[in-house]
Amino acid sequence: MNHLGRAVLLILAGIGAAVGFGAGDHGEDRGTSGHHVIVVAVIDGDTIRVHDPDGRDLGRVRLTRIDAPELGRDGQPDQCWAPQARTALASLTPVGATVTLHPDPAQPDRDRYGRLLRHVEHNGQDVGRQLLEEGSARHSPARSHRSAEYAAAQDQAQSNPSGLWGHCPT
Repeated sequence: MNHLGRAVLLILAGIGAAVGFGAGDHGEDRGTSGHHVIVVAVIDGDTIRVHDPDGRDLGRVRLTRIDAPELGRDGQPDQCWAPQARTALASLTPVGATVTLHPDPAQPDRDRYGRLLRHVEHNGQDVGRQLLEEGSARHSPARSHRSAEYAAAQDQAQSNPSGLWGHCPT
């Protein structure tokens, strides 16, 4: 191969690595139906940190279509039910558990904070729906194939009233 051919190959390899096609790509294929990962931390009531099965850090994953109360930051107090929401997510996705991530075709791949946006399953159960059913999160309505199911789960918690619906001012 001549020098020009080698130079072209090196340029193409560099471009591929820059756009995430190389060994350094720790993202996930949005076309797959599910991606198995290991929970390494529960950040708050709607965010976990995960590694792939080889131990590579994939970063934070924000459960899509739900919104849990916020833990206090920068001198601000916790929102009502925030610690309980974090505890609920930790019980549904314990550190060390293998969970399955599913992209939501109606959502971008990542949010403005760089977190992957995914539906999360553990033991065949939709974790977001479980959090909604027990009142540890609110449904974030938007067009999604899970909107009706998530709205029904929130309605169930509100009518009981469970979790934040029974303990927090509206």
